[in-house]
Formats: sequence, C-alpha cells, structure tokens
Amino acid sequence: MRPERKMSLLSMVVLGVFAVAMLSVLTSVHFRERRAGILADNELQRLKKEQVLAPDNAELKERIRDLDQGMRTDYYTNRRRFLWAGYILLATAVAWILAARRVFAPPAARTVPERRSRPTDGGRATWVLAVSGGILSLVLVYAGVAWRPALPPAGWTSDVEARQFGAAIPRGAESAVEPNWPCFRGPGNIGLAADGDWPTTWSVATNRNILWKTPVPAEGKSSPVVWGNRIFLTGGTATEHRVVCFDRSTGELLWNSRVTGIDLSDREIAVMEDTGFAASTPTTDGERVYAIFATGIAAAFDFDGRQAWVRDLGAPESMYGFAASLLFAEGAVVLQFDQGADADEGLSKLVGLSPDRGEVVWSIPRPVPNSWSSPALIPAPGGVQLIACGAPWVIAYDLKNRREVWRAEGLDGDVAPSPAFGGGMLFVTNDGADLLAIRPDGAGNVTDSHIAWRADLGVPDISSPVSNGRRVLQSAAGGLLTCFDAAKGELVWEKHLESSASSSPIVAGERVYLTGIDGVTRIFDMDGDAYHERGHGEIGEAAYATPAFVESRIYIRGANNLIAVGKTP
Repeated sequence: MRPERKMSLLSMVVLGVFAVAMLSVLTSVHFRERRAGILADNELQRLKKEQVLAPDNAELKERIRDLDQGMRTDYYTNRRRFLWAGYILLATAVAWILAARRVFAPPAARTVPERRSRPTDGGRATWVLAVSGGILSLVLVYAGVAWRPALPPAGWTSDVEARQFGAAIPRGAESAVEPNWPCFRGPGNIGLAADGDWPTTWSVATNRNILWKTPVPAEGKSSPVVWGNRIFLTGGTATEHRVVCFDRSTGELLWNSRVTGIDLSDREIAVMEDTGFAASTPTTDGERVYAIFATGIAAAFDFDGRQAWVRDLGAPESMYGFAASLLFAEGAVVLQFDQGADADEGLSKLVGLSPDRGEVVWSIPRPVPNSWSSPALIPAPGGVQLIACGAPWVIAYDLKNRREVWRAEGLDGDVAPSPAFGGGMLFVTNDGADLLAIRPDGAGNVTDSHIAWRADLGVPDISSPVSNGRRVLQSAAGGLLTCFDAAKGELVWEKHLESSASSSPIVAGERVYLTGIDGVTRIFDMDGDAYHERGHGEIGEAAYATPAFVESRIYIRGANNLIAVGKTP
C-alpha cells in the first residue's frame, strides 16, 4: 500500500475512534441528564409540591427559583455543547469520507493490465462509503435531534397538582383549583390555605369584618367545603340526613336537600354528643358534593340539590360515632371506613366509591380498629401518597396501584387527629401516643428506620396538627398549644389558651388561625420563639367545625349559623 493510502487509512482509524468516543460521551451525558437533569429532578419536583402546600413560604420560593435557574442554565449550556459537538461530528464525518475516498480510490493507470479480481476494490469502496455515510448520518441526526428534549415550563401546572392533592378539577374544566376548599382542612386535608389578604380581627357583635351571617337549617358538626360560589354543609339526626348549600357571595340558602331512598327508622346507631350524626365533612369534585353520615349512609347531590345516588355501606361499629371525612382522589370518593373494637375483627377498610353511581370500585383491608381520623394526601419522592391513621399504624397507600407503600407503628388508643405535612416530613399524633415525624420515602415496615423524632408533650385528642415546613403545631384538650421545630423535634414554645378547640388550626399566610369551642378564633405567629397573638375574631356562638379559607374570606360554621368573614371598609 502506498504511503499516502497508509496515511489516509490511519486518518480513518483516528477519526473513527474520535467519533465513537465523542458519541459515547454524548450518550453518557444524555442519559445522565435524563436521570438527574431538568427533565427528571426529584428535588425540584419535591420543592414544587411543597410550594403547592405552602404557597406563602418565601424561603421555599427562593430555593425553587435558584434551583430552577441553575438547572435551566445547565440545560442551555448542554444544548450549546451538543450543537458544537454536532458541528465537530459533521466535520469529522467529512474528513472521514475524504480519507476513505483516498484509501479506496482506484489506482492510477498502469502499463501492466490489472487482474480481473482487482476491480472489486471499487465495489468495496462504494459499499464502505455507503454504509459509513449512513451510519454517520444517523449519528448526526441522533446528536442533533434526540438530544434536544423539550424544556419544561417555568410555571406550575396547578390543575395537575390539584388532582394529585384531592381537589379534583371538574371533568372537562381547565380552571385551577386554588380558589376552592373541596374537603376537610382544604386541598389534600393538610390545613394550608392559599395566599390571601386574610382578616386578623372580626366581631359579629359589632359587625366588624362580617360579610354575612346565615342560619344553618340542619344540625351537625361537619366543616364547610367550598367550590366556586357554593358552600356545602351536612346535618342530620338518627332519622334524617341533609346536605345544605349556600351562595358564597350573599349567604343565601340555595337548597336544603334530604337524603332519600334509605329507611333509617329501624337503624340503631349510638353516637356521642361531641360527634352526632353529621360530624364527617363532605367533599366535592366540582360536579357533585359527596356526604357520609354516622349511619354509614353515603350520598351525592349535584350542584342544584338533586340527589345523584345514595349508598348504604352498613352501620359502622364505632365507639363514639363515625366521624371520618371524605376525600376525592384518583377519580374516586375515598372513605377511611375504620370500625370495630379490635383489628382482628377485620372490619376496617379503605374504600373508593364511584362518583357517578356510588358503587364500591375498590376496597383495601386495614389492620386497625375503629378510628375517627380522616385520610390526607401528601407529596412523596415516589409519588402522591394517601396517609391513613389508626392504632397502631400509620399507613401510606398508592391509590393509583391500590397498594400499601409503607407503614409505621406508633399510634395508640382512640385516633382522631388527621396527619400533617411540611418540609418533606409527615406528622401524626393522638392522645395516648406521641407526636411522630416520619420520612415518607420508605417501603414496608419503616418503624425502626423512618421515624425521625417523637415528642410526648401536648398531644391532641381531636384537633389535627399543622405544619408550615419549619414548625409543627398541635392543639390539645384544655387549650394547650405546643409548637415544635419540624426538623429536630425540639419544643420551641407552648401556650395555654382560655378555651379548648375541637377544630383544627389552619396556616394562612404567615399566621395560624385556630377557632376555639368558645367561638373565638385566635390568630398567632408560628415561627417565633414564643406565642405571639396577632389578632382574634369572635362569632358570638360556640364553634366545633374547622373554617374554610377561600380568596381572602373565611367561612365559619358556628353552632347555629354560617358566618362569612372578610375585610370590609
């Protein structure tokens, strides 16, 4: 082989090795970017989900902005690198083809006739050039197209997140769910309100910041839920169950519908005065409102008050009267139907009802006795989890796959408080046990591995805890408030209030709102080193339900009236 052909062949080898090496590096960067880059970053997704639950957290917003900006800078830097790599690969391909032409070019004319086998060099050269050109073309297409994934939007898809946290968008609608309060303690049953210009003082007696006050024509302790311009409550007795609807703007009673199609006359259900027959808060998906009563009767009504269906789930065996609230998640009305004096009776289950017909579409057995806690939805590294509490287990479920994800042992006695979530941590508590902080990223029995800390001071018997991500607060019987550092579990402050509360605290903006049985809502800071009250409101009657917080207005169910609170001139 002539020296120039040897040099061209060497060039082909070098250029080929270079192209393969560059392709390998680009492939490695591509898959590494998919695993940990802007397209699939677990940390960013976790922070954004926390932002949905804590929209007023300025520090969290800043962390999201910094992380998002850094990832987008990396994204565009990689895009430029891939573009220049494509140019280099293109130049390499051209140089490789030129070298290949020199190697496989026909020899100059000779005086001695060639052998008949020699002309096959031209055919071999054509084949090599065609194959190599095709391969390098595919490489260039792959480098130029496959490594250009779509950049996710900088904003947050509130409609998707709303579905994940139990506040379902109406079928076919595209509006965000933020202006609504679709279940007990707001979206996901977490106790966090959206940003708003929330009032810090009001009085029914003086009409200060009172928008309207309307009598409630049904006996019950369920909390109000809100969708659009409608507010829903439930009420009833041993022989009659009702769902009531009010106009959110004016307080006008729109309809008061009785549950029909079920005979309650011969159903013997024992309930305590503290619960009654309508302690469970309803839920709504924007098309219907769904209710459950202590008798085990579930029903659905459309927004005009027409009964869509009624379902008899059987009279629950509950010591104090059934009181768990409903939640809408993964296209089903979810009910934590815990009952029986002993878990061995096998009566407890998590139930999903069809929103259209009320049929039981799925059921998951639960190894717990009767409880009065309501399920909550939280964001976790592996996806949204439904958390249900009952002695002795805290259990996380994946509703998409209808399976248990993890469980932790630590509850005892009569479990009534619902879970709280903040700062990536789950908080559960009840009188007779401890306040537990649990990392929700485990699998199986995580009792020994994922309980970050526990505290035994100020645990509540009814009221649910709440967290803003930095602190976790709980309200015990007798009016004792305890505030803990969410990360370390250290007691930050405690305060004895004049009144106990059966309602749950709500974080709204930078403050906490806690409505006592005396009808007084105490408004205070959560992040200080001591209890600092920033205001209070009075409705002039007893209050047992947890208020709803929607668009800078607070809707409080008193013993006799529904009151709308908002800033007025």
